[in-house]
Amino acid sequence: MFPGTLGLPGQSRKRGGIAGCLGLLLAAGVAMALIGVALRLYAASQPRPTLPTVTMTDPKPGDSVGAMDTVVVFADAQDPDRIARAELLVNGQLVATQGSPEQQGSNPLFFSQSWRPTQAGAYSVMVRAYDTVGYVGQSKQVILQVRERSFQPDPNATMQVINEQGQSRIVPQ
Repeated sequence: MFPGTLGLPGQSRKRGGIAGCLGLLLAAGVAMALIGVALRLYAASQPRPTLPTVTMTDPKPGDSVGAMDTVVVFADAQDPDRIARAELLVNGQLVATQGSPEQQGSNPLFFSQSWRPTQAGAYSVMVRAYDTVGYVGQSKQVILQVRERSFQPDPNATMQVINEQGQSRIVPQ
């Protein structure tokens, strides 16, 4: 290469200064755009992972319970890669986990876990499931209304009393 020339010996092209730099930048930009298109086409041709499908069947939207009542949450989780485990979340906090009864995962996994709210208020309840490949899916959240526990006795309630001689009588509570 000879001073003041670009390329092989014997070529007479002179360096282009700013115009040459702009041309080089333009070529690099075109190359980057082509690489980007190739990567997008490659990604589009790859199979997309399937996320577990989770359907909470109970509680239902609008349900309400009393504080200290036991709430049993039911859900079904399905995935072609099988379900490894599912979790119960209340207000975003993990409350219970249920693993698959089968070592290779279940499809579907029938989820049933209980939870006992201690205070009145609105609670967000959701079930999240993991397939055996590690992908995660979740149910829609259900807002469960928890009311204060009522300790009012039923005025019509009665009680059967049996004495030592085996005699019984019905008395109001």
